[in-house]
Amino acid sequence: MERLFQCYDIDAQQSEMSSAPSLKEDEDTECLQQIRNLLSPGYIKELLQVYMNSGKGINQLGNQYQCETKDNKLEHITLQIIEANSGFTVLSIGLCSPKHCNTPESFSTLTAFIDKQFRAADSNSTLEARMINPKLFNTDLNAGAIIMILIIAFLVFLWIAGIIVAYTKIGDKFCESREETKIHERKSKWALALYSFNPFSNLNKIVSVDTEGDKTLWVLNGVRVFSMAWVIIGHSFSSIITTSVSNLQSLGQLFDTFHFGIIGGGMFAVDSFFWLSGFLTFYIITSKMYAKKELKSIGGFIMLYVHRFLRLIFPLAFVQFFMMFLMRYFGSGPLYWQAWNFSNKSCNTYWWSNLVFINNFVPWNIMDSCMSWTWYLANDFQFFAVSPFIIMAYCYNRKIAYIICFILVLISMGLSGVITAIHNVNPMTQARDYDAFSLMYTKPWTRMGPYFLGAVFGFSYFELTMREVYIDLGYTTFNKLYSYLRDSRATSLALAFIGVAITAIFCFPLGSYFNECGNMFDTSLPSNCWGYFPSVLFNTLSRVSFVFGLSLLLLPTFVNRLRIIRGLLCNELFVVLARLSYIAYLLHPIVIFWNYFDAKQGVYASTHDLWFFGIGSVIVTYLLTIPFTLLCEAPFMNLEKYLLMPFKKKQQATKDSFNYVGESQLILNETADGDEEEPTLVLKKFD
Repeated sequence: MERLFQCYDIDAQQSEMSSAPSLKEDEDTECLQQIRNLLSPGYIKELLQVYMNSGKGINQLGNQYQCETKDNKLEHITLQIIEANSGFTVLSIGLCSPKHCNTPESFSTLTAFIDKQFRAADSNSTLEARMINPKLFNTDLNAGAIIMILIIAFLVFLWIAGIIVAYTKIGDKFCESREETKIHERKSKWALALYSFNPFSNLNKIVSVDTEGDKTLWVLNGVRVFSMAWVIIGHSFSSIITTSVSNLQSLGQLFDTFHFGIIGGGMFAVDSFFWLSGFLTFYIITSKMYAKKELKSIGGFIMLYVHRFLRLIFPLAFVQFFMMFLMRYFGSGPLYWQAWNFSNKSCNTYWWSNLVFINNFVPWNIMDSCMSWTWYLANDFQFFAVSPFIIMAYCYNRKIAYIICFILVLISMGLSGVITAIHNVNPMTQARDYDAFSLMYTKPWTRMGPYFLGAVFGFSYFELTMREVYIDLGYTTFNKLYSYLRDSRATSLALAFIGVAITAIFCFPLGSYFNECGNMFDTSLPSNCWGYFPSVLFNTLSRVSFVFGLSLLLLPTFVNRLRIIRGLLCNELFVVLARLSYIAYLLHPIVIFWNYFDAKQGVYASTHDLWFFGIGSVIVTYLLTIPFTLLCEAPFMNLEKYLLMPFKKKQQATKDSFNYVGESQLILNETADGDEEEPTLVLKKFD
């Protein structure tokens, strides 16, 4: 960044006019003629319009719409300086210029001249100039967009068909009273398939909350929703650096404040999701396998993975193709189409790796991936792949399963420390070397620690709930701990206090890191100012320690202690929002992208504005999840039930619910009350 601002002081360093491209009289062009006209006395009005609607400084985009005149002589373009290696935009400035100067030929001459100035100031500069004219982008509907529109239209048609099936006798198998039989008993299979798309019944299942039964695990709904909000707000703060910030030179100061200590800690919210996923997966599958050992057959294991894949793939594919083919038509800002092309370019090559959940490996560099935030799904799917085998070991010998989980946690911590030491990764898991970032941030060997620590506590909760059913579980170490917490309020409070302290110890140093290291955007500063040992220690311990602190906070709630915390996290609203969190996870970066890059003016970043935008992004994201859930998630959850039923035992009892799939069915993203939401895999059994 320092080199960049040095390049702007070219006139002070040397006279560059001599290096400008010379133009002979016989090389006169329409662009030069229009420029001469603007500078002539009769064109003062047009010259004033050029000045008023052009940017006056770094990342000021001017006024795109007021620039264009009725006689169509002026057009708005954007000059950008990019980092050649990564393709990231360093800065932009809007220009209201004569129309004939906005051709690719004119662009190439000007950008070549600007590039020469960067090389003159710094021979090693990787900065390049480019010009953007939104009118040169093709905004016609392509084949992919047309297909996506047809798919959405077909899904809406299925909505209508589902409503008709629900409120008529179409598809009824017999003529008994409609009030006396449930719809899944009355309708034929094909009618039930259509009924799966009924938006009214699906919406009712999303917003309905069953207040009967055990609510102990409702606390997990609150943890999930708060973690999702933390992620969205954190991405809103961090994504500001990718757009046109008019106060770019003071932007680094925003990250040196107390606020960033809170926001920066959002990186641990992802580890909370891994912990929740491990907890619910191991608790509920163990509760099924420990008694009947049904899932030890080859068919049972296959069904685990089939359901896991089907439950994830439909929302993921729909959102991915929606972004690839339709999002380009949802914005018109001066930077929108260029930004869309940049963010979408990898999808043309690597769209398939997302759909088979290997996108944390292919491509290796996360910056080259399609919908880069979906690396989480790939890791979670891979962790699940080994989970049934560990659960099987637990059914035979609990100690072996615990040892396996602890070994995996220790391996994850050890590899995090080794990678930090080798590549000098800073506490934000960033390094000058992009490969180091990919090694540290998105790969399973550094992310599996929180998941398998969650598995340990999932086993512990199974032992707590089944201590009276299985005699051998009554005197386990965890049950002794739970009994002590149940009998001692002081111990529960102390454990919760320790848990909060541990999480805070690892959250707030992220904010202080930038206070100590200075401007995070100044590339002349070292990538890591903490030193070797502090960084290795922090990255080794931070992820696992954070979720361990979260575990200590939640343990007393499992025995009905900490009523204030339970009252906060067990709110019925969180039950509903938790069901929407998977789609919210997929959609929220698209919402943030749309708001930032469709901006008609450069953004002036302030803590106040970023907080409001972050909270607004949470609200808008969750509102948008409702139609997306009704289109691509809830119908296919219901449809899967009817397609897989012939391969399963006939149920003794059935339930027409948002996540009904029958006994022994695995449900991804189940919330604590048995409803589905964000990336976790759980087992549902109906009594």
